[in-house]
Amino acid sequence: MRERLVGSFVLLTVFIIVMFGVVRAYALTDLFREAEASKLDRSVVLMAALVGERANNGKVTNARQIGEYLDRAQRIEYVNAEGKRVVAKSRTYITGQSGNDLVSSATVVGGGSLTLEQSGFIVDKRVADAILPILQLALLLVAVAAAVGYVLAWRLARPFQKLALIADDLGRGELDTEISHFSIREADAISRAMHTSAIRLKALARKEREFASNASHQLRTPITALHLELEDLAVWDETPPIVADELRRSVLELDRLSEAVTSLLDMARGNEVTAGPAIDVSALAIDAAQRWRPQVAAVERKIWAVTPGVVLMNTAKGRVNQILDVLIENSIKHGVGRIELVVTELDAHTRLSLNDQGASKMDNSVFARRVRGSDSGGEGIGLSIAAELARSLGGFLAVGDGPTTSFDLMLPRS
Repeated sequence: MRERLVGSFVLLTVFIIVMFGVVRAYALTDLFREAEASKLDRSVVLMAALVGERANNGKVTNARQIGEYLDRAQRIEYVNAEGKRVVAKSRTYITGQSGNDLVSSATVVGGGSLTLEQSGFIVDKRVADAILPILQLALLLVAVAAAVGYVLAWRLARPFQKLALIADDLGRGELDTEISHFSIREADAISRAMHTSAIRLKALARKEREFASNASHQLRTPITALHLELEDLAVWDETPPIVADELRRSVLELDRLSEAVTSLLDMARGNEVTAGPAIDVSALAIDAAQRWRPQVAAVERKIWAVTPGVVLMNTAKGRVNQILDVLIENSIKHGVGRIELVVTELDAHTRLSLNDQGASKMDNSVFARRVRGSDSGGEGIGLSIAAELARSLGGFLAVGDGPTTSFDLMLPRS
């Protein structure tokens, strides 16, 4: 912004100088040449009078005598009444040097004529000497305009630079910003608006933290109570073994639900993910396939995992499980054919892919958070939550490039 303002100011000054200075220079050039021509006319008339007076007194005029009347770069030619020609010129006169030579003639009293010539180069030099101050003044004005433009641009840009720093602080979550007052009305209005926005964002963040705390308390308490009751029922002597096995599986599902609630609340609070001990990603994929096998079989489909063996990573196990659950559930609802969980080790990432045999009709816009509706494809916000979970792990979730439906979870290896 500052450079554009200085450039505009200087260009405007140059434009004004060109429009008025150049016109003035041309006018001054013509005026000076007219003045030089008038001066030459007066000089030749005066010389003709002197030569005529000498002729009336019976004196002969030679080249040395008329040469005494010459100025710089001049040439004089005297033709007396008998037609005798006398020529004299100054040492700096060069004939034909310029097309701007000035010539003036006068009649000598008593007979004869006198012709005075002025070399064009001396005229041009005098014109240049007259125009030089104008050029110097123009350069001075350009320099002054650049300096004034820089000062004005600095004063105009400084408030907006400060506003940019305030906006950057707001983007980092530093909402305790003080209102700044500026002499520029527009900048002052922006500052007040940003301060008001900071107050509103601070209130909104406080409400979200309070909601997360309340939700954590309200959800953890019944989940914990239900967990204890199911554990007690699973070990109760009168509980049939088949029912006890189902209760133990339900306890595991409650544990996963508790982890999911914890992860979602941490994301709502903006907490950083703390990676636990190294986990085997291949084992996670195999466990997910086994965990969802009954639901997949219920829709007459199959699911299995394809892994290269043990793949250890330092990542949050709970969040990876949540992402896999979202992808598998989405495939059960909207996919076709068998479901494959494929683990692949790459140079900088470990890729967890979910593939089915449905035709791929999606792109990465499917991860955008939106309200379920007739044009949403039925995915709801599950995939957007999975994408946010992937970003919280330092990776990303993307739609695969193949002709069939595929989702790729990329997790950084370090």
